[in-house]
Amino acid sequence: MPGPGLSTSYQGTLGDTVVNIKASGGRLYGVEISNANVVSEFLQLFDALAANVTLGTTVPKLSLAIPKGASATDVGIMDKVWDQGIEFQTAISAAVTTTNTGATGPTTAVDANFMFL
Repeated sequence: MPGPGLSTSYQGTLGDTVVNIKASGGRLYGVEISNANVVSEFLQLFDALAANVTLGTTVPKLSLAIPKGASATDVGIMDKVWDQGIEFQTAISAAVTTTNTGATGPTTAVDANFMFL
């Protein structure tokens, strides 16, 4: 992973509204998500500005499973780190849904941290 200089984005209520993590091209180096829902959820990552994504229609660049939690205090955790980063040419945007390419958001939004250049 690169040294000093990584930018971060905290998304405390990530759900079925697509948000820009980075509004230009870059590399995603890591993501950490906590899920208090008692079902697994999916992080959808898009190589596009949030305004240009339609959940359930736009195909994500990546769709990653987020483990279920047992309760609000016993959450499921997903940690991913990519040493070389994953390149996004246009922008990095994200949403969380109940299926890998769907449009329905989780009952309770997840807590997410992103590390990127």
